Amino acid sequence: MSLKSLVAAYIAFQRAHVTPQTVVGDQNALKAVLRILGEDTDVSTIDARYVSGKLDASGEPNTTKNYRLKHIKKLFRWAYSFDYIPADWTGKLKKYKDDEKARREFKYLEPDELRAVLSEMKIEKYKVLTEFLALSGLRVGEALALKKDDFDGRTLHVRRTLSLVTYEIGEPKTSESRRDIHIQTELLPVLGRIPDDCFAGIRYPAYNKYLKETTLRVLGRALSPHSLRHTHVSLLAAAGVPLEVISHRCGHSYYDVTREIYLHVTQKMKDRDAAILDSIRLL
Repeated sequence: MSLKSLVAAYIAFQRAHVTPQTVVGDQNALKAVLRILGEDTDVSTIDARYVSGKLDASGEPNTTKNYRLKHIKKLFRWAYSFDYIPADWTGKLKKYKDDEKARREFKYLEPDELRAVLSEMKIEKYKVLTEFLALSGLRVGEALALKKDDFDGRTLHVRRTLSLVTYEIGEPKTSESRRDIHIQTELLPVLGRIPDDCFAGIRYPAYNKYLKETTLRVLGRALSPHSLRHTHVSLLAAAGVPLEVISHRCGHSYYDVTREIYLHVTQKMKDRDAAILDSIRLL
């Protein structure tokens, strides 16, 4: 069986089990995998050594290679579970050293950076959405699909999402994404500024462009709306909220991204505390 045929079978399976947005994302990612590994390659000849060699020869940055690895592992674990291949060798694949300096740190905002960005936002509807995303942790698609009846006292029901690929409203990304989150006191004033149709009048491409331009001008780096979700995780971690609570609030089915940000932030807090202790004399 060729790699091209395996990918076709995988995408057909995905169409029946995941959202159209996820399918499109997988298709785009696997186009590069087919190019790098060879679409006519017999899947029985592909193993960890073959994959590593092809990725090494690609000349891509390590962060891109790690992105390819994620989708290659996902594909071949699926292939093993449905008996397309006799063994699961994906555990032998090792992540490349991250060569993007401070990658995760640059994908969320510190509180003073968030305040600075908000103060520079002149379009009110974008300003409200930015503050809402940072304080709620919702995915931007989930926020754009909200309706007034999703707000129930101090509880927000997350029941649908707007696909950023097809721009159609459908089911949330995963079963964990369908959730109820508590509306904390700090978020209440923001809700009062949300119009009756919520964020229905906001077009994602225009908002994404505005946020990137604003963060580039204010912070010197362009950040996407998804960075506001990472910002929410970092703010909760700094406040001492447990990892499990953060993951449930954000609707993560796996802790990987949440845990990475959580550990990064808590380590920074430990380093800061250690520096304070080093700077004082007790006797």
